[in-house]
Amino acid sequence: MREPIIADAIMARPLVAADVDERYLGWFRDPEVVRFLESRDLSRDDVIQFMETGRDVWRFMDAICLRDGGLHIGNVKIDVNWKHSTADLSIVIGDRAHWNKGHATSAVRAMTQRAFEKLRLRKLTAGVYAINLGSLKCFERANWRLDAIQRDQLIFEGKSVDRVVMAAFNPGDWTTKPPLSPAA
Repeated sequence: MREPIIADAIMARPLVAADVDERYLGWFRDPEVVRFLESRDLSRDDVIQFMETGRDVWRFMDAICLRDGGLHIGNVKIDVNWKHSTADLSIVIGDRAHWNKGHATSAVRAMTQRAFEKLRLRKLTAGVYAINLGSLKCFERANWRLDAIQRDQLIFEGKSVDRVVMAAFNPGDWTTKPPLSPAA
């Protein structure tokens, strides 16, 4: 089992089946939470199956919890491509009472550090709806930078919008050590 990561006011720890309760599932029925997500109206079985597919081989899913009290407020996921030493990062703060408090930025920073130091990946990316200013600010505050703009890539409320790809690059010399594989 991977060790939890503590960063500022949050802790990221592996997501487990017990986390997938009615409160959790309610996040994915909340129109404001899912506004910029691809996942909506999930069943417990859907979530458990997704969690178990590829766990610790190429997908690392963590619960974002408050450091004080341990309340589960969101999730962060890294999907790794070991061949290219890259990964895609996704994040959601499902508990709206904890929006705009810097928790997402803390989680992105912590997962970026884990990806570079523990997994030895060379690059992380995240796709963001161009109109999702909160997510763009989150990644910018976590020192990610613009990597690409995919024009008219997504459909949002019946209109095409750009997809912004944000990226972080490993500042270390990742070429001297290959990426760790699955069990890192």
